[in-house]
Amino acid sequence: MSLDGEKSSMLNATGWSKFVLPLLMVLVGVMTRWLPHPPNMTAVMALGFVAGAVVPQRWLAILVPLVALLISDLVLGFHGTMIYVYGATALITILSLGLFSGKKNSVLALGSWGFFSSGVFFVITNLGVWLQGGLYPLTKQGLIDSFVMALPFYGNQLLGDLLYASLFFAAKAFYDRRVLARSATFLQS
Repeated sequence: MSLDGEKSSMLNATGWSKFVLPLLMVLVGVMTRWLPHPPNMTAVMALGFVAGAVVPQRWLAILVPLVALLISDLVLGFHGTMIYVYGATALITILSLGLFSGKKNSVLALGSWGFFSSGVFFVITNLGVWLQGGLYPLTKQGLIDSFVMALPFYGNQLLGDLLYASLFFAAKAFYDRRVLARSATFLQS
């Protein structure tokens, strides 16, 4: 193969990697739901937050956490609050697209978004649990009880979101520095 052919194949590999990262993210999201874990401490919400920030194709960024949820729910089972879980996940991913896409962001901004996205997920999903009417009466006290009883899950959610988002961003930074830098050096030669 000629040098031009090698450079062309390296460019294709770099283009292909735009799909490798989302695929790996989906796999991690699925596995964190399938393997034993504390309640609500999975990578799925972090996927929505991170995919919106790092996956170049906007449509694919939105699909990453939703596909991870769907695949894992095929095994774990479907439930009555899925519309709220999937909706909150999609909303956070879409908001992340607007806030972080193509920008360099500080650790403070990313950490703040982690807190915010966990809070959005908490509010939407627990409002959904209350609206279903099965666990709590559709009263003001029932709504309060729904949120109070979910606080331990929120702690796990927040910890999981911050932990997995940090790991995803660190892996992406490592990839960008090591792999892409080597590719760029090769292409310049």
